[in-house]
Amino acid sequence: MKKILIIVMILSVVGCKKALKEDPKGQVVGTQALSTVAGLNAALVGAYKPLSTTWVSGFTTAAAVAVIMGSDDLTTHPASNKADLREFDQYHVSNLNGRMLNIWNGCYKSIQGSNNIINNYKSTTGDAATITQIVGEAYYLRALDYYWLIRLWGRIPLITSEVYSPEVLNVTPSAPVDVYKLIESDLLNAEKMMQNKKMDAGRASKGAASALLADVYLTEGGWPVNDNSKYALAAAKAKEVIDNKAAYGFDLVSDLNTLWQNTRLGTTTSEEVFAIHNCGTCNWFNANALYGSSAMPGEENGWDDFLQKLNFLMIFPRDQERLPPSTP
Repeated sequence: MKKILIIVMILSVVGCKKALKEDPKGQVVGTQALSTVAGLNAALVGAYKPLSTTWVSGFTTAAAVAVIMGSDDLTTHPASNKADLREFDQYHVSNLNGRMLNIWNGCYKSIQGSNNIINNYKSTTGDAATITQIVGEAYYLRALDYYWLIRLWGRIPLITSEVYSPEVLNVTPSAPVDVYKLIESDLLNAEKMMQNKKMDAGRASKGAASALLADVYLTEGGWPVNDNSKYALAAAKAKEVIDNKAAYGFDLVSDLNTLWQNTRLGTTTSEEVFAIHNCGTCNWFNANALYGSSAMPGEENGWDDFLQKLNFLMIFPRDQERLPPSTP
């Protein structure tokens, strides 16, 4: 046994005399990876994915349910795993709330991917129209990410570099007005660079950028920017989207059964401005965020995550769709 141990030790010492040199011929790293349209498109997938079910699971989790609990029209009970949702409902979210990390990590990972495209696309060779579309989508995603972050957290780090360095860990939060300035700029760039309609289901378009910009202007009219001049811009941009609904491919779906069935299956409809498409039955951990189980009562095999407040129901006229005839 001692002889074997001595031999192993000798071999270990001999093996460490020369450093291992890797030669990964099949690996493309750094900005070289974006030198082709295929590489740039792969980077775009990397910017979309953090908002979905891969890596950090962004919005296709119950976190998306939690952050809308601040609505006056929704509530939930305080028991079991609904405590995180309840904190959002009461506008008293603790630092330990487990639902926040999904949105935070998902958005910042998507921002890093978008920054990578925006900062390096000029070195890409290939079809100019395709490159322009990809970059426009990157601008849209970065704007969307920051729009969610600024509304949920207020003062946040404004990062426009894709390169990680230790200094990033100590970056100071930016003033909300500076974040909104970047959001506006990104969406204006996205409008100029993307085609009117989405290239595929789940991708952004010029119409989506214009619609989001209208929403951004409306938000800037109030707290924390408080720029009343933005209200007129919001109205004008919203009217532009409505007037060009045919060009953008937007319209109402008259058949509600088709609308909700397609939503459940992850099939695009003309009512979608921008949507993250996933298989509604592929992953148990995000199924409630995809096709409505979260709002369904337990007796219907739902999750009982949240429900409408009674006062919200009472303000509607009595009809078969909202209140039963016997309701006082």
